[in-house]
Amino acid sequence: MRILVTISLIILTMAGVISCTPDTLSTAPPAQGNLSIPVGDQPLPPGVHVIPSATIYFSEVPDIISQSGGSVEIKLTFTNFDSVARVMRDFPPEIKIESRNLPFTNNIVRTFTAGQEQPELQPGESKSYTLTWDQKDDKGQQVPYGWYSIRVNLYSRESTDTMSMQGSEGQATRVLVLPPGGVMEKDIELDQSQVANGITVNLEKMEMDTRGAALYVMCIPENYEPAEESTRVTGTDAQYKVDDEDWKPAIKSEFGTYLLENGVRYIWDLDPVPQEADTLSFQINRIGDIEGRWEFKIQLN
Repeated sequence: MRILVTISLIILTMAGVISCTPDTLSTAPPAQGNLSIPVGDQPLPPGVHVIPSATIYFSEVPDIISQSGGSVEIKLTFTNFDSVARVMRDFPPEIKIESRNLPFTNNIVRTFTAGQEQPELQPGESKSYTLTWDQKDDKGQQVPYGWYSIRVNLYSRESTDTMSMQGSEGQATRVLVLPPGGVMEKDIELDQSQVANGITVNLEKMEMDTRGAALYVMCIPENYEPAEESTRVTGTDAQYKVDDEDWKPAIKSEFGTYLLENGVRYIWDLDPVPQEADTLSFQINRIGDIEGRWEFKIQLN
């Protein structure tokens, strides 16, 4: 199975570049979106220094959903919107694939090393490249199902300046590798409650579809006052696992904390649940500055 996504990245006045397999060279209008964050972990020639790049733009890219074992193709297009010619360093640039289910310090599952080309783009010129990922990690093993970030390191310089390099790093898109046997798609109303360290935790419901599962949880601290809880209970630490799989971190959704009149509602974003799964174990280790352990088992079938 092959999935193709086109990303248009733009090299602005202080921009860099990215990615894999030569394609075409053309002129293109500005794209939308942005990619930033300074980085500099590639060795540079003596005397050359890296300056954090200005904003690099790319078109909004939908998440990629792929069957387990499939091949994922990502087409990336880079355009020089500087007023002068720019040279891309180490082309195609380094690309890393990260798992959200691994610790931040060890979450890179696959690295595509930078190439040795140094193509020069005139103002307005574009160059396209295609990255193909076979869903394997650096050891050649199939990665587990779940969400993965495709992150790129970009470097470029003005063609007349050999002593300065502009660089940035950021996420190009995300890839969801589905469970091999299919995905559970249904909603479950829950009515489980536990009390620890003065906080009552109620599981309300779980919604499951192809993109993942959303777990709704209500937390009610003793003497709860909404106006006073914004810092005390908003941070959390939770994890989950399906049947006998390894524990994974539970990620709160982008807008996953709601201070209500009767408590704090959290929404956790979980990976898709395998179709044949029986039990999901969910555990909260910390709510705000309050340590504790609230443990639940959810019957799925």
